[in-house]
Amino acid sequence: MTSLLSCEKNDYKTEIFNDNFKIIYGDWKNVSPIHRCIIQVPSDTVCFDKLIIKKIGKFDIYTNDGLDYSGKIEIKTQTEDKLIVEFNPPGVFLGNSRSIQFQGNDTLIINIHCIDCLCCNYIFAKIK
Repeated sequence: MTSLLSCEKNDYKTEIFNDNFKIIYGDWKNVSPIHRCIIQVPSDTVCFDKLIIKKIGKFDIYTNDGLDYSGKIEIKTQTEDKLIVEFNPPGVFLGNSRSIQFQGNDTLIINIHCIDCLCCNYIFAKIK
């Protein structure tokens, strides 16, 4: 198990997501077919099982061993149909920006945008 990273400063006082993206809250199981790992600098790799997104804009990442990461989500771009976020602390997901998409109410896709690394989309199924 890796050491727990946390980002507790600058807590939000009000809702950060517009109504179209509030379905992001909840427990999500990582069902990505190939890449289920977080690659950190220098070469630590953490394969995770569950992402929990909590109000207001906080998240936890779990493996079978328990809680590995805790942090907050920073909105980079949010329109009626587009959401780009940063997960802080940095290094939790590869790449600099992550666009969020949904397929229905039960599938969350985190698109990783990274030119110089082996990246993929993370796919999550809602479990709660």
